[in-house]
Amino acid sequence: MNKKILLITTTTNDSELLMAWRSNPLVYKYLYLQEFPLIWEDHLSWFSKNLYNPDRRMYTVFYKSRRIGFTSIYNFFTGIPEVMLYIGETTLWNRGVGKQIITTLLDLSSQDLKHYKAVCARIMEGNTASQKLFESCGFKKIGISRPGERYYEKIYK
Repeated sequence: MNKKILLITTTTNDSELLMAWRSNPLVYKYLYLQEFPLIWEDHLSWFSKNLYNPDRRMYTVFYKSRRIGFTSIYNFFTGIPEVMLYIGETTLWNRGVGKQIITTLLDLSSQDLKHYKAVCARIMEGNTASQKLFESCGFKKIGISRPGERYYEKIYK
């Protein structure tokens, strides 16, 4: 496990910071179907629905002891587990932190993933940095998932 990256289960104490990150135009332009400005009640509804969803694991990302982003893995009960992340601290983009997050998340989830042949990710077409990131972690582009969104898979078995 990477010593610089730590994934801590997301709690209600993280809600305001996640709202701030999701409100940053550099971040939200790559979040599927998110409208701006983000309304607190909408964020809180999304946050509560996902925080208490037994089919989802949500983590706040710590890098050098400070919160810098969010990652999640979900669909354990409903399909191929799906990985997502965003780094809210945009000064850390393109510095290898994303790769450390994905590696740490997959290591942390290895027990849950042993029953699956693959994990997937959905990435907006214009988000070339994330596309390259996931490809560098072994994900392969399979096709289009939803309009404007590419579908990637990483085979385990």
